Amino acid sequence: MSFPHGIMFHHFHGKTHKPDTANSLSKNQFERILNFVGIKNILSADEWIFLSNKNKLKANHRCITFDDGLKSQFDVALPVLNKYKLKAFWFIYSAQYSGKYPRLDVFRRFRYHYYNKIEDYYKNFFFQAKVKLSIESDKYRKWKKNQLLEFPFYSEDDIKYRYVRDILLSSVQYFKIVDKIIKSRGLSYNDLISGLWLTKSDLVSLNNQGHIIGLHSYDHPTDLKKLNKKQQKNQYIKNVEFIKKFCSNPISMSHPCNSYNKTTLKILSDIGIRVGFRANMHPTSILKFQKKLQYPREDSTNLLFF
Repeated sequence: MSFPHGIMFHHFHGKTHKPDTANSLSKNQFERILNFVGIKNILSADEWIFLSNKNKLKANHRCITFDDGLKSQFDVALPVLNKYKLKAFWFIYSAQYSGKYPRLDVFRRFRYHYYNKIEDYYKNFFFQAKVKLSIESDKYRKWKKNQLLEFPFYSEDDIKYRYVRDILLSSVQYFKIVDKIIKSRGLSYNDLISGLWLTKSDLVSLNNQGHIIGLHSYDHPTDLKKLNKKQQKNQYIKNVEFIKKFCSNPISMSHPCNSYNKTTLKILSDIGIRVGFRANMHPTSILKFQKKLQYPREDSTNLLFF
């Protein structure tokens, strides 16, 4: 690509971490991606911020970003970063540190750890949801087209699932359905959260090593732009307040599920965020307002097969 952008990473697996998704990476796969991108092209996070502020980022410049604050990132990917003396962006949500467990990664772990095939989970979910989904409707076709444009690795069921979750159901309805499915398996949240997220001491360690800890909202709503201004501001203010307790004052962020609007960008600018990242590589959809809060990112999944 002929413009500066981040590389986006989420899930890793190794000796102490089972895969939480089909796109989970091993240590060797992570290192292979870094070398494919080119170590000489990868800026450490602080250098990216400095050059962004100076408007001096070049077309070949890349940076490494981790979303969701997952423990596997620290255990599997960090040693590889240390090998190449690279510092990354770590974008975390923070509700879990106050005992309010965001469902996103808990639900993902459940469907990948407790089903032999993801298709079996989707079949159960669609049955429990009891909603009518017309895949022939113009609205769904447009949704599918946009999803495949932004996330070409999604399967048909992945897209249907997100459409039901984000469009046909309210968040309360969605949570209730999956909570019921989890309970039917005789499981609780405590069974699913062990070793899922970075610890507070991990965050302190990363900060002390020179990595950049940034915002990713309070509890990772899957469609943040649907929230009103007060709700959006609350998502980021609470996120800031937590991070400031353990790390430097955050000035960077990434948009959860790539969901944001002009209201979001104004809030982020007002609270001192200077660098932000999208979750795809489609600059045509970047808003004209606050472009430095919308740097594109390449999903690591797209690089895995090169």
